[in-house]
Amino acid sequence: MAEAKTRPTTASVEKYLAALTPAERRADCEAIARMCEKATKAKPVLWGDAIVGFGSAPIKYADGSTMDWPLMAFSPRAQSIVLYSLRSADKFDERLAAIAPAKLKGGCVHIKRLADIDQKALEALITAAVKGHGKASK
Repeated sequence: MAEAKTRPTTASVEKYLAALTPAERRADCEAIARMCEKATKAKPVLWGDAIVGFGSAPIKYADGSTMDWPLMAFSPRAQSIVLYSLRSADKFDERLAAIAPAKLKGGCVHIKRLADIDQKALEALITAAVKGHGKASK
């Protein structure tokens, strides 16, 4: 298997988030970062040029190969904020429904903005996903 392109960097997450526009998107991502840091007890790391990850855990592919991936991560994309690694949460479908109008696309959860969803339910989903991974790597 080819080496993963998305790897941890030494770039400043603080500077990355501070440069996000508009201001509402920046505030939303800063709030999500706080939720992820609280759940994982890990400091944020920029993976590649646009994924903010917390901790790491090996993931296993169908061919048996493994690679490290953030225990919890998000990325502010043009149309939505993409949240990774949430499917390991117990009662995932119920928890996803609680943060509607979030959408599941390609295994990732997409939200437009925090004002549209139940933020306490999102925080509970993030915490449950971290617990579902077993233990938080730091």
